[in-house]
Amino acid sequence: MKRILFLILLLLTACDSGSQETSTEVHDAMRLHHLALAAIDSGHADKAIEYLNRLQVLLPEEASVKANLGVAALRQNTLDDAIEYFEQAYMQAPGNHEIAILMSQTLALQGKFSEATDVLGRAIFLDDGNNIKLHWASAELNRGNDYNQILDASKIL
Repeated sequence: MKRILFLILLLLTACDSGSQETSTEVHDAMRLHHLALAAIDSGHADKAIEYLNRLQVLLPEEASVKANLGVAALRQNTLDDAIEYFEQAYMQAPGNHEIAILMSQTLALQGKFSEATDVLGRAIFLDDGNNIKLHWASAELNRGNDYNQILDASKIL
């Protein structure tokens, strides 16, 4: 009985030392994530990119990091970089309709309307809840209507 208690105590001690390190990494990742989002929201895309690049080291397979890098690049009007980040994010999370919408919007800003429509079609396929709204937006885009007006109007629906 004493041996079993000793083994349990030994295992708990070993687990506890590892969880401290993990807890610090999680805390660092959360802090960087929140700082990056705050920087994007306050118009400091360059700072956001700095935080997101540091976060990417901690979470290299996290699609949201790439997507937020795309948003920051979009805020800097570096559309080619934004598309590249959105494509990387989409490869990491191929079922994410929000990434597809961001990529579609960026393609439209570049004047690549047929590509934007194709990507928006992908978003329609992926999102069950907003199919009607997205389908309407895709049809409007196909008619050549302004993408930003379509997005503003879709918020009303």
